[in-house]
Amino acid sequence: FAYGSNMSIDRKTIRTGTIRQNVVVCLNDYRLAFNKRANKMKEVYANIVPSLGDVVWGVAYRCNPKAIERLDQVEGVSSGHYHRLQVDLATGTGDTLHAETYIAGADYVVEETPPSDDYLGHLLEGAESHRLPGDYIAMIKRIAGR
Repeated sequence: FAYGSNMSIDRKTIRTGTIRQNVVVCLNDYRLAFNKRANKMKEVYANIVPSLGDVVWGVAYRCNPKAIERLDQVEGVSSGHYHRLQVDLATGTGDTLHAETYIAGADYVVEETPPSDDYLGHLLEGAESHRLPGDYIAMIKRIAGR
């Protein structure tokens, strides 16, 4: 389940190869936060935070084991930047999709700060190309300080 810059089809394809299948989904009782610090930089990335009644929209991709290995490397799983979390996602048809997503490791969570224009651009490109709800995209821009 991608909710940050991996929603960008181009970015995801560069990182893991051909996208076999994707679906727009939402994760209930979480909210989007820009509070995951980059390695030795002041930049922040997207993260999800438990928050009763809130929702995070994103994209579920079908990934083979090699793609997951590549994503684990890109997301810094071995160094604790992110770890994988099992989640239940709601589809537009009302079905539940069991998936994995990345959530920031405790040592990398910082105060919420606006992301860089470059990072936000990847995130918004993905959100818009997958046609996430307009009010959700507006919320992303608001919490990003744009």
